[in-house]
Amino acid sequence: FSVEIDSPKSLIPLETRILNTGLCVFVYMISSRLPLFGISPEHASQRTLMDLGVAPIATASMAIQLLVGGNIICIKEKDSINKLQKMAGMCFTVVLAILNIVGGVYGPIGMIGSLLVILQLVLAVLMLIYMDEVLEKGYGVGQSAISIFTACSVCEDVIWHAFSPITANFRGVNEPEGSVVALIRGLISSFNMRTVRQSFFRNYLPNLWTMVLTILMICGILYLQSLNMIIRVTNRRGDYMNHSIRLFYTATTPIMFLTQLAASVGKVYEGLGHVFGYENFTMGALGGMIYKVFHPPESVIQEPFHFLIYSVFTVVSSTLISKAWLELSGSSSKDIARKWKEQGVIIPGHRSSNTRKELDRYIPVAAALGGFGIGVVSVAANTMGVIGSGTGLFLAITTICEIQKTIQKE
Repeated sequence: FSVEIDSPKSLIPLETRILNTGLCVFVYMISSRLPLFGISPEHASQRTLMDLGVAPIATASMAIQLLVGGNIICIKEKDSINKLQKMAGMCFTVVLAILNIVGGVYGPIGMIGSLLVILQLVLAVLMLIYMDEVLEKGYGVGQSAISIFTACSVCEDVIWHAFSPITANFRGVNEPEGSVVALIRGLISSFNMRTVRQSFFRNYLPNLWTMVLTILMICGILYLQSLNMIIRVTNRRGDYMNHSIRLFYTATTPIMFLTQLAASVGKVYEGLGHVFGYENFTMGALGGMIYKVFHPPESVIQEPFHFLIYSVFTVVSSTLISKAWLELSGSSSKDIARKWKEQGVIIPGHRSSNTRKELDRYIPVAAALGGFGIGVVSVAANTMGVIGSGTGLFLAITTICEIQKTIQKE
C-alpha cells in the first residue's frame, strides 16, 4: 500500500483528463458485469467483481477522517493518512468478504473457493483505490472516482428503468422492462387508456410513475443545491470577491455516512445471523431494530411506527453529523477565519478579529439546515421508492454539477 501515484508536474489538457475519466468509468462498468470466479452457478449471475462496490473504500475513508479530525489518531501528513485509508479499506474488504462467505451469499464454495473470492474482491477494491487516486491527483475530471462511479451507477439505473428493451414474461404476456418503451409499445399496438394506466402503475416492472417521482426529486435537489448566501470579502490589494455559503454546506457527507454505516451493519448482522441463527431471540430483536432504523417501510400507512423511527433517526443523525463534520473536515467558522487571516482576506466593515464571529452567524446554521434538509429529502425519496435512492441521487447530481463547473471553468 506504500505505492503512491505522483501528481502531474504540469496541468494536463482537459481533453486528456476527460478521456482518463472515461476509461476509469469504462473499467468500472465492465468489472460490474464480470461474475466472480469460483462461486456456484446460481449466484454467478448476481455477484460480480464489484460486489462490495465502493462501500469498503468510502467507509474506511470516512472512519479515518473522523479519527484524525477528532485527534484520536495523531497523523498530520497527508501521505500517511492516504496510506492508512488504503490499509483500512483493504482490511474492511477482507472482513466484508468473509462475512458474505460465512453468510452463504456466494453459495457453498469450500475453502479454495473462499480464498479465490476474497482475492478477487481485494484486487477489485485495490483497483478502485488506485483509480480514485488517479482522478484525485489531477489526471481526470472530478474530485473523486468513487463519486463518479456512484453517479454513473445511478444514471445507468435511471436510463435502464426508462428505456430497457429487454422483455419479461408476466402472466403469459411479454412486456418491456423500460417504462417508456412499454408505454410506446402499448400505444402503438393498442391505443387505449388501459395501456397508459398500466405503464404508469404496474408494480411487477419499472413504471412511469416512479420515473416521474424521480424527475421531480432531481428538480427539487437541483433547486435546493442552488440556494446559497454570498458574503462580500476583500483582500490586501482591495479586490472584492464573493464567498458563497451553500445551504448544503457539508454536501452529501451526512447521508453518505449513514448509508455506509447501514450497509456495514447489515453485512455484519448477516454474518452473525448465519453463525448464531436468525431464530435466536437476540439476533431476531437486533435484526428488527436494524431494519426499522436503517430501512424505509414498504408502506407508510401500514407501518407508521416503522416510518416514524426511520425518519426521526435519519433526519436527526444527518443534522448532527453535518454539524460535527464542520470541525472534523476543517471547514468550520474558526478554520475559515484562520485561513482568511493568513491570506489577508477580511469582510468589509468588520475587523479581522471579528471575522469568526460574523461567520458563526451563517456557517453553523447552513450546516445544520443542510443536514436536516438532506435527511428530509432522503427520507422522502426512499419512502416514495425513487430510482437510485435519495442518497444516490444527491451524490450523482452533486458530482455531475461539479464536473460541469470544472469543464465550464476551463
